[in-house]
Amino acid sequence: MAIRILACWCPDSAKEMLTAHGKGAFSKIASDYIKRHPILFGLQVVGGISAIASVIALPILGAIGFTAAGPLVGSAAAAWQSSLGIVQGGSIFAWCQSAAMGGAAVGGILVTGLAGGGVAVGATVAGALDTEDEEEIPDLKERFLRAWKREVM
Repeated sequence: MAIRILACWCPDSAKEMLTAHGKGAFSKIASDYIKRHPILFGLQVVGGISAIASVIALPILGAIGFTAAGPLVGSAAAAWQSSLGIVQGGSIFAWCQSAAMGGAAVGGILVTGLAGGGVAVGATVAGALDTEDEEEIPDLKERFLRAWKREVM
């Protein structure tokens, strides 16, 4: 964790630490992270997908024909409604129309997105707090001070 804190104070220090650490390609870094933190990575993926889905849900509903005034004539939403006959309250169709009209379903979409984003951020922070790597750079203080002096002067 000290490496991350020092890197915030002095960006040149971050470059030097990565060079000293022998970091390779992004794919190797990512695969190492996934191997060390499979659960955290899974939470990041699920949280990220939930957050993205909440952002694109309303535009997708609009694209298939759900509007604030009801299903658009000739759209996929109108065809779906005509195949249902009488729309039951609480059905998927009713939920989609509620979301398009700005009803209660929008709150569910927002909560899902916020919760997903929170899970992703929480898992990322937990992964960032992993301190296994600090022992691999024994002269951490000296490297930081050299980078700090270069940046200040």
